[in-house]
Amino acid sequence: MGATKYEAYTERQIQFANFFKSIAHPARFAAIESLIEAGGDELTFDEIFKNINLAQSTKSVHLKQLIEAGIIKTKLTKNRNKSCLKYRLNKTAFEFLEKLINHINDKVDLNENERLSALKGFYQNNINLYRLNLFKLSPNTYQINSSESN
Repeated sequence: MGATKYEAYTERQIQFANFFKSIAHPARFAAIESLIEAGGDELTFDEIFKNINLAQSTKSVHLKQLIEAGIIKTKLTKNRNKSCLKYRLNKTAFEFLEKLINHINDKVDLNENERLSALKGFYQNNINLYRLNLFKLSPNTYQINSSESN
């Protein structure tokens, strides 16, 4: 019988995998997008999931996974003698992602053309960058013309 993930991998590797699994579901990523759009404001459960058509219990499971992974922070508030949980993104989690990406970029020696090629190859199979407006490219960064991204 093969080794379990706890025997074959370090605790650090397991934690990284769990972190990335927590954001790797479309419903969870949609919840993250709702919080991004809030610009740092706290949202209620219903505000986060207003455009996500799933059962409430399913949404609760997704939200719980994001909280347990440290992606989302909670805050208990009182409004007219009613308690309400509010949610917001944990900036530290995204700083962690930024540091990880910077670490990878520092370790992987790619010239500018190789970096562009890697970026295009990654996203060509997953999303259309321009249609979704995920990145705002300035004149000083790589330019991808729309005919190449299709």
